[in-house]
Amino acid sequence: MTPVSEPNADPEPEPLVSPLTAQRVLEAITDPHSWIYRRVEHFEIIDTSRICRKVSVDCAPTLPTIVDTRGNRLRPVPLGFLPKGAIRNFDLRRSDRSAANLLPSVDTGTMVTAAVLALADDTIRNFVDVNPQAAPPTESDRRRSAASFIWRTVYDRPVPVAHDTSSPPAVTRFEEALLEDGNVGWFLNFLSNHFLLVAALPPGTPLSQRELVKFSLETKHGRDGGATETKLPQLRWFERLAVAVGWRAKYIEIPVESAFFAGSFHAEISAPDGVDLMSLRLVGIGRDTTESRVLAEASGPDARLHLHATPPNRGIRTSLLVELRASRGGWLRPAFLTALLTTLVLLAGWKGFESAEHPSTLRDASTVVLALTSVFPAVLVRRGEHSLAARLLVGARAFLLISLACLLAMAGSLAFGIQYLDDSYAAWWWRFGLVSAVPTIGLGLSLALPRAHQNSK
Repeated sequence: MTPVSEPNADPEPEPLVSPLTAQRVLEAITDPHSWIYRRVEHFEIIDTSRICRKVSVDCAPTLPTIVDTRGNRLRPVPLGFLPKGAIRNFDLRRSDRSAANLLPSVDTGTMVTAAVLALADDTIRNFVDVNPQAAPPTESDRRRSAASFIWRTVYDRPVPVAHDTSSPPAVTRFEEALLEDGNVGWFLNFLSNHFLLVAALPPGTPLSQRELVKFSLETKHGRDGGATETKLPQLRWFERLAVAVGWRAKYIEIPVESAFFAGSFHAEISAPDGVDLMSLRLVGIGRDTTESRVLAEASGPDARLHLHATPPNRGIRTSLLVELRASRGGWLRPAFLTALLTTLVLLAGWKGFESAEHPSTLRDASTVVLALTSVFPAVLVRRGEHSLAARLLVGARAFLLISLACLLAMAGSLAFGIQYLDDSYAAWWWRFGLVSAVPTIGLGLSLALPRAHQNSK
């Protein structure tokens, strides 16, 4: 009897470069919704220059077992795209927490190039079908068309001599067809700034069976998919000042280049100590426009926000826009109470000295003021404060320093018995009290603003 093969049994391994491998890779990249069920990306802000990204991919591998350039058998699983650049602290694991390997970059490049050639071949064939007057493409024409197009589009430089001799007219027509094709243009333009991340699972991994693959990495802010402070040129100077002192929210933008690479996309972010998350939005920018639109949104304030979005179409540049502020329950509340107490002491001193003919209570007042100044160092400096929280509190700390300066000036006049311009002590208590009231009000606004808003959906 002839043995019956199992449904998920693998045939003989395919070469790294073969028509079947190229076609399967192309299908896996262009139609990830059919085999990647869910993609969850979690972000943790480490400091003002680094961000930790943890990605979970729930998928059913569809690519056949291949033999890489070193003769090893493995099952490749594309996990998505990452911006080109250095990767720090990368870790790749399966659902059972066992470590997994990455497909070497040389092999990945070979697979992607074969997929691009397959896509170019299909596009040129469709072009000939629609335009019967075009000369039938030969294998040489197709290869030269794809090579020329890749060098010009991906590498943004002329075709090297080794790849370009005298191009026949048919090649030029095919290149024009490739340029006009949206799928080819998107694919190659995307590969010019990103690379495909491919996991190398054991060859015995069953086909079409659910597999959970997780990886994590660290990136720098502003590079390699890290966070960058969103520029807001439309803000006027006083609005920028409101952001600096904490009256308006601050924004962090985190590119998520693989939001489309799944049937369901989830994103969540955790706030460091001393920071509140106001909202989390998935924003998309179309291929032919600079206007952005909100694809999904989650509102706070909270220490962790999570959103779920239907994956956008290919070609839409997506990023997470994080709205955050300094936590009210952290440094702001004791700072405001300290500034308020300082203002009340100065105004009380003005009232007390104004009602007395002579400052008989000078020694007592000096004791109270000097004791209050000892509170400021404990409030100003917080051990273990997160660098992002410290950055958000720069303006608020400036308010508290102004209040401290008023208190120290009054403490010096009391300690040394200085008479300012022959005015009474009461007048100077009043003046310093009024000056201290300004930063106290500023800290009160920083504590109350910005307010949380409801989800726009």
